[in-house]
Amino acid sequence: MCNIMTRSCILEAIFILAKIQIVLGENVCLNVTVLPDISKRGTGCLGTELSEMVCDRQLNEGWYIAQHEGEILQMPTSCPSTLACGTSGGIWLNGDHPTDFNTTITVNACRRGFSSDDNECCAEIIPIQVKNCGNFYAYYLKYTTGCSQAYCFGSHMCPVTTASTTTISSTATTDVFSVTDNKTALLSTIATSHGQKIVGENVCLNVTVLPDISKRGTGCLGTELSEMVCDRQLNGGWYIAQHEGEILQMPTSCPSTLACGTSGGIWLNGDHPTDFNTTITVNACRRGFSSDDNECCAEIIPIQVKNCGNFYAYYLKYTTGCSQAYCFGSHMCPVTTASTTTISSTATTNVFSVTDNKTALLSTIATSHGQKIGDNICLNVTALDDVSKRGTSCLGTELSNMVCDRQLVEGWYVASHEGELLEMPTTCPSMLSCGTSGGIWLNGNHPKEVNSTVTVAACRRGFPTDVDECCAERIPIQVRNCGSFYAYYLKYTTGCHHGYCFGNHACPQTTTSTTTAPATAADNVSNVSNIDPVCSSAISISAISKRGTGCIGSELTEMVCDRRLAEGWYYAEYDGDMTNMATTCPSMMSCGTAGSIWLNGEHPYEVNKTVTIDACRRGFPTEENECCVETFPIQVKNCGTFYAYYLRYTSTCDQAYCFGSHNCPVQTTQKGAANTTPLRMTPATVSDHGHSKRAKTDDIGVLLSILIFMSICVTLFVAVFLYWRFRKGSPSQKKQHIIFPKPYYQEKQIVPEQLFKTSKEQPPYTLFVSHF
Repeated sequence: MCNIMTRSCILEAIFILAKIQIVLGENVCLNVTVLPDISKRGTGCLGTELSEMVCDRQLNEGWYIAQHEGEILQMPTSCPSTLACGTSGGIWLNGDHPTDFNTTITVNACRRGFSSDDNECCAEIIPIQVKNCGNFYAYYLKYTTGCSQAYCFGSHMCPVTTASTTTISSTATTDVFSVTDNKTALLSTIATSHGQKIVGENVCLNVTVLPDISKRGTGCLGTELSEMVCDRQLNGGWYIAQHEGEILQMPTSCPSTLACGTSGGIWLNGDHPTDFNTTITVNACRRGFSSDDNECCAEIIPIQVKNCGNFYAYYLKYTTGCSQAYCFGSHMCPVTTASTTTISSTATTNVFSVTDNKTALLSTIATSHGQKIGDNICLNVTALDDVSKRGTSCLGTELSNMVCDRQLVEGWYVASHEGELLEMPTTCPSMLSCGTSGGIWLNGNHPKEVNSTVTVAACRRGFPTDVDECCAERIPIQVRNCGSFYAYYLKYTTGCHHGYCFGNHACPQTTTSTTTAPATAADNVSNVSNIDPVCSSAISISAISKRGTGCIGSELTEMVCDRRLAEGWYYAEYDGDMTNMATTCPSMMSCGTAGSIWLNGEHPYEVNKTVTIDACRRGFPTEENECCVETFPIQVKNCGTFYAYYLRYTSTCDQAYCFGSHNCPVQTTQKGAANTTPLRMTPATVSDHGHSKRAKTDDIGVLLSILIFMSICVTLFVAVFLYWRFRKGSPSQKKQHIIFPKPYYQEKQIVPEQLFKTSKEQPPYTLFVSHF
């Protein structure tokens, strides 16, 4: 024990009070949020044991702690097992927690993947912040990019659920196989009907019957259906496929194009597990098209398969696009009853379909087009829609709604416009022509012989960034010579907006208003309202005049700060023109702020396409990577005449998004002259994300400048003094010179300047000089 009056105890008390003051004033540690679903986030809790997995897709960004059963937990620092933490992608801390009190560090977290990933323990890197708050840690977490993905905390098991005493209903077995382990009805519902062993395995007893199974056979082509199968809205979970009383398996060989009742059938590129009650992860493949690099496996989708005795259960997730669906079995499409209704008298305006013995044939097709009777293809063609927009002189950006053949029904078509049947162009159209962003043209010749059919490669027009911008994608189509016109066998396109070109006419004229005011950038935003709701809902970002890379924040009286920016879609308009986000590292303190944020990637070239790109925050030379001290993903959408950006508020002030390259707005003084005096940023105006180091550096620079100035002044003073002393003479020398008697000069025949150079001979008045 120490005496309270000793100096050491006083210093210790001051330290304790200072530490208490730090804790009381630290907003992070005192303003944390308790993370939800913590009972499921332990590394010992497998997502398959839960009725609903944990998903942090909707998590609000901020500081969190994990509290479970009165204990504050930490993020695990070792790789968890597959499907741990109550989810399918558990996120763990790939580093150490900060050891010093009140320190904050940035650590890379990793998302646990599957064995198919290049690095299954770290399939995705997510930088997060961790703060040492004394006896607990606070974590700055952001929402995840997908579901089910969630942050891991602790090592506890899943919460124990109390089994319900309610038995499975008599009708429930038609959709969901869900029973309790001790239920007497088990044998009659699951075990008897499927030969299932009673082992209490929740996965096999809680599977859902997959919908639309009658269309999912490899023998069912999507073009034979009125509506293709699409698993875009499928809920993630365990499924079985039951068709006509039989439980089917996923095929393990590549299906044909457009099989499984969809355009992208998904099959199992591997074997099913042979051991009972075992679960394995197998790569499934989505069937593509001949234009894909690997048409049998255009996309890899890892799924789980469980051996449940005499059937298999599959853990499936929603697909990334439509139409894409999982294949099961090899059956054909369901048979539909054909209608007895023939083509109506008015149908010839849209569909050229008549019987060979029709009396009206000559007046409808043969007479008007010189068509020979008896050719079923030429007599059963469909008139392509939106032909008025498909001319090579019609730019998609001029339309309120671009052409899109994504939903086109496969078949034979003709293009009729203003009473004339058009042909596909055989030369490369200009960019964004044919009323779409990817015009498709015929890269070959039409057949010359009547009634002959040829297969020609059509090409989709791309962008300058493509390897071959005139033929970014090859699409084989059939062309038939029907006499005085051509028929084209067309298929739906792989993307939107892609469309087939016909003719060379311009866009249809729209009735404009009598007001002739010039269109502004804001008008361009409203003009795309029919193209995409994202583009029409985007709003103009504020303070755009200060966000240029040529605007230095220290030149402004008030820096730009996006700390209060409302999350949503934005566009940037400056001086009536649309401005894009900067894609190169800006200079220090640019964009009217201390931490400028720029786009570390390229904007999407395809109209209506949305991509996710990493944005970077610019730091200072003292930081490890000054151009990118912080990375976070943002979404960018090509809206035709401008880009829309999905932005979120920044973590601190001063940080802001960069747009354009313009300089700061000119600030006028009270007399009207330009204010050219820059404002030096003081430490009080700098944020706490590494910028305090910069403020300290500025203060050291000022101190060094003062010291250098003082040194120069002292040096000048010394130089002047020495010059004055040795060139003009000291005061004592002048006094000696004054009292020298003239006879002495005459006697020695020397001048006054030589008096002190002759040190060997002393003058006779030495004593007098010393007293003087």
